[in-house]
Amino acid sequence: LDLLSLVDALNSPTNQVNRTVSHVLAEILNDNYPDYLISIANDQALIELKKVFSIKYEKLYTEIREIYHEYQQLYNEYSNIKHKYEFPLFISSMFLETKIQLEKLFQQELLIKKGEQDLAIYFCSNDLTIDICLSTVGQFVDKLRLAHIENTKEQKRKCSTISYQRKQSVPLPINRASSFLSFI
Repeated sequence: LDLLSLVDALNSPTNQVNRTVSHVLAEILNDNYPDYLISIANDQALIELKKVFSIKYEKLYTEIREIYHEYQQLYNEYSNIKHKYEFPLFISSMFLETKIQLEKLFQQELLIKKGEQDLAIYFCSNDLTIDICLSTVGQFVDKLRLAHIENTKEQKRKCSTISYQRKQSVPLPINRASSFLSFI
């Protein structure tokens, strides 16, 4: 099972004109979980989640490691001069708190790396990164959301057409007695 091919499969055409697998899947989801796709189409949390999809974690953690390296240099300089000068107590506290926060970030990075490895094993893909996975999930959700919106528009168009045809085919009431007499 290849994660990227799941998204590609959504674009596969069906035997119906202008309908893809994503349209059929959205229709099935809507039939079985009607509130789910409506919430996806209008969900502010999904919009916020899409911002998460755009984060490049590898770049972020590279920058954090650079900050940590600068922190270490600064801390070493501070350690060398703190006996020569009198510094406010908050500076020591600041270094300690910074170290704690950076270590927490590195623990989170390890969790992300573990998650990447688990996903790579599951999808049999050695080069699957969390960035690719999040981007792919975002594309998948977007395609379903768009298909749902298109299905809804098509359904409204069909209902409108049927309603229009019904209005056009309604026979006008005719007074039969007056009609018969009008021919005489």
